[in-house]
Amino acid sequence: MTSVWKSQAFDAEGSTTAPGILKQLGRPDLDEFTVLIREAAQNSWDARNDSGDVDFCVRLERLGERSHAWRDQLLPSPPAASIDAFDKCLDPDGWILVVSDRGTQGLGGPIRATERPGPDEKNDFVQFLRNVGEPRDSALGGGTYGFGKGIFYRTSSVRTLLADTRVLRGGASERRLMGAALGSDYYDDDNVRHTGRHWWGRIAEDGVIDPLLGEEAESASVALGLPAFEHDQTGTNIVVTGLDFALANDEGDEGDGATPLALAEHLASAILWNLWPKFPEVVGSGRQAMRFRVMLEGDEIRIPDPMTVPMLRPFVRSFLDLDVESKSYVRTTHPKLRVGDFAVRIEVATSSGSRVELAGCPFEGRPHHVARMRQAGLIVDYHAGLVPLDSEFGYGGVFRASAEADEFFAAAEPPTHDGWNPEGLGRDARLVVQGAAQFLKNSLKNRFATPQVRPEELSPGLGRASHRLSGLVSGTRGTGAAPAGDPDSSGKPVPGGRGPVRPTAARLVGEPWIERAGNAVLAFAAVRVESPHLVESIKGFVDVVVEGGAREATAPAGSPAPKVLGWLARDDRTGLFPGDEIAVFGNTKDWLLVSEYDDSLVVRFRLDVRSVSGE
Repeated sequence: MTSVWKSQAFDAEGSTTAPGILKQLGRPDLDEFTVLIREAAQNSWDARNDSGDVDFCVRLERLGERSHAWRDQLLPSPPAASIDAFDKCLDPDGWILVVSDRGTQGLGGPIRATERPGPDEKNDFVQFLRNVGEPRDSALGGGTYGFGKGIFYRTSSVRTLLADTRVLRGGASERRLMGAALGSDYYDDDNVRHTGRHWWGRIAEDGVIDPLLGEEAESASVALGLPAFEHDQTGTNIVVTGLDFALANDEGDEGDGATPLALAEHLASAILWNLWPKFPEVVGSGRQAMRFRVMLEGDEIRIPDPMTVPMLRPFVRSFLDLDVESKSYVRTTHPKLRVGDFAVRIEVATSSGSRVELAGCPFEGRPHHVARMRQAGLIVDYHAGLVPLDSEFGYGGVFRASAEADEFFAAAEPPTHDGWNPEGLGRDARLVVQGAAQFLKNSLKNRFATPQVRPEELSPGLGRASHRLSGLVSGTRGTGAAPAGDPDSSGKPVPGGRGPVRPTAARLVGEPWIERAGNAVLAFAAVRVESPHLVESIKGFVDVVVEGGAREATAPAGSPAPKVLGWLARDDRTGLFPGDEIAVFGNTKDWLLVSEYDDSLVVRFRLDVRSVSGE
């Protein structure tokens, strides 16, 4: 049967209008195309198969010679009273945006809203194309009530999409192809009011519009030039028809919008900044990841490895830190509820990079933010913290909600999933969301608000900062040049005495030394991890040595107590691990222990090494 458009009339008991569906997204702070990338990726991740990575590809294509096939399939269009100038988007110069995923389950389940899903089925097809506002059926998934699918319509100049999917149902594969459009509500010539919702497919004998199925769907997809499904692949192609470039104006200028190349680069950058926790380079081997591509007329726009992007690197490193023991556990007033994990890294700040690296950056200037996410591992937002006092440095942190608290944060999200708002939540959810926000505020304040010794000044050789720092250093290799306990030229024992360590696991090596950075005096000690596979963590101490050689934890009256500031990896000094304890990475063997130092005191370093056996 020939495919056609069918328009929805109002039901006597009431219906939802198409303009109302479009407005449910509100006015997000993010641009429409960034919202589209985030929403599409959430859908794909929630629909992933049990094994293998998810392939996620965004294509920008001009119809060109295919326009004849598109016109044959989609015309006549919905009534002009609802969608004006529909046929113009099907000209050879018309553009489409295709979001494809493979390694997913596709839009499965029943094809009609009146059918009940089977015991092992999800209602994805109906939720995406027919119903509005259904709760998600994916535990710990990224989506919530499905309003975000409206972004596919909003990025179309004619508010129209096609859904081309292959699913497994009843043990056999099934191809489905259906169109949907959201226009203005209107009255027809018979004075019947219509909602503005339209579907493209085939009319069944009972008058209901259904998708094209099987060979009919595959033939239509081939004619339209949509991405194919190889062998037994399942997944989905979502096609935005009549791509609206006017939504992608550079710098908010009036006009026809961004060029295809600029939009493609912006989409690639949106993937980089919003989906990097799913990149294979970040996830590592043995875990499911997403593989991303952006194609412009057949040419690929390269998306860089997140670890190679200076502005993004501290966030990635913090994310990886969540899997080590030194992570922080955030708790609220609920004594048995762990709310989430938090880590932060300091780096030399930079704002340079390619358009793909910078176009989708969600903040201006150097990073001083925490990437917040739920269990799904998709970025919710970049929460701004205090700006570091030193303009040469920035920081990037990650907060990830725990599995126990994930639903509380999900309830705090708007339809676009780009923030956590405690307003209107129940008491328990409100306490969790507010408690996490206060924890981040306090943590960042403690690290960056005080104008004393700044951790970001501590490492020599920090790229652009190294030259500036070297001009402030005097007396390097000063009192730390002699063996521990020997007098220097002033007659004082030097810092650097050894404490009880396990020499086969980790030990202090070489000579400690001091450096001056502005008004601060810093003491450094080198630590060698001899057997990283035996060491779980190392805790550093700096003690005051009093007359007679005894160690004291506190300094004499009038002198500031020495304090361990953090750890630097000797082979990569661009990021400080704050705190006195560091979890050992299997391939890292050398560290620098960094401490404040008052040269009126005699101090010694010591270590407490925790082995993998817990000793």
